[in-house]
Amino acid sequence: MLGRNPVRLGGGDAAIAGEQIDACYRSANRTIHQRQAAFPFPNRGMLIFSATGAGAFGDHANAIWADWLASFTPRSTTEDASPQASASSAFSSPSPAGEG
Repeated sequence: MLGRNPVRLGGGDAAIAGEQIDACYRSANRTIHQRQAAFPFPNRGMLIFSATGAGAFGDHANAIWADWLASFTPRSTTEDASPQASASSAFSSPSPAGEG
């Protein structure tokens, strides 16, 4: 593990506190870098963002990651109170720049 830090999802007063983990591991003689951020959603479970690459995260990738997390807005649905509500119907986030 390379690092473990607090991180926020979304912005303003509605931002959700979570945790980010940066790690790397070897696979088929290559170093793989991975970043995950996890955020609890009471009564709905966890929302986990993940990015993986062959190289370390540089300034550009860090900026995209930060923008991606900051731009998140949970959907307001009537299904939120239902135990059968799926995570995909309750969450909304744009794709990171350059992906789609």
